[in-house]
Amino acid sequence: MSQPDDFSNDDPALPPPLDLSRWRNLPGRFMVVGAVVAILGAIVSFKHDDLLNFGYSWLVAFMFFLSIGLGALFLVLAHHLFDAGWSVATRRICEHLASLLFPWMAILFIPIAVLAPKLYEWMGAELQTHPDRALKAKAPLFTTPGFYLATIACFLVWWFLTNRLKFWSLKQDETGSAECTHKMRFLSYIGIFLFAFSLTLGAIMWMKALSHEWFSTMYGVQYFAGSVWLTLGTVYVITMILDRQRVLSDVLHEHQFYFLGSLLFAFTVFYAYVSFAQYFIIWNANMPEETFWYVLREKGTWKYVGWVIIFGH
Repeated sequence: MSQPDDFSNDDPALPPPLDLSRWRNLPGRFMVVGAVVAILGAIVSFKHDDLLNFGYSWLVAFMFFLSIGLGALFLVLAHHLFDAGWSVATRRICEHLASLLFPWMAILFIPIAVLAPKLYEWMGAELQTHPDRALKAKAPLFTTPGFYLATIACFLVWWFLTNRLKFWSLKQDETGSAECTHKMRFLSYIGIFLFAFSLTLGAIMWMKALSHEWFSTMYGVQYFAGSVWLTLGTVYVITMILDRQRVLSDVLHEHQFYFLGSLLFAFTVFYAYVSFAQYFIIWNANMPEETFWYVLREKGTWKYVGWVIIFGH
């Protein structure tokens, strides 16, 4: 497939920059409203002794926004690993998105850490004393100390990678030294393994662990595919707005949109592949300790969520 030709951002035929003055404070207002609603929800849940609903809602929202930060971190690592030239213009966007992992996402994890003994039934004293077969097979990871140690390990890895990569990136802007490039490449060589391990560990301990009996070697891969897919769409929209505002006029060309779109398509196919492959293998094996997870998701409103995912992608 041929690539589109470059274009000039100074072309007078291009539409004028957007007037964002009225929208500039809108994200902050949404955050304030969201915080107020979350606090009210927590208070109402506490009064009705029903903190589980609040906890599960918070967990789903947390994992959604966490995926944007993790997807951005992967794009930064991939940029340095492949020494890509086209992604230079969007690298700083990804670095800023990845920096949300620490401390902000760590702070937002506090409600989950506090409610964890209620959210995860395997943390109960009875199960810890007399664990079932599935829980015993996953010890010592699926224990109360294991949960919090895994959480600390994940956030330490993400803090180290985002902090160092952003530090050397800003240093490169100041000095232009090749040493900065070498440092970021070396960090990425190590970081891609730390990233894969920590993302998988976080997805398993925080989400899959809600059904501790279920076995899956693809759950982390599914979360990874969805994370990068979501981040690519986010970066595309941000890049498009910055392009319209002439912020990236000197470095941005249609190639960036072409490659971002190609990657978005690739991860759409990848996400579909890993999701269907796991479903097909579990359906074919027909083992109760595996099939129950899908049986639950084919009932009630879950099936509509499945259809939205399939046709929405």
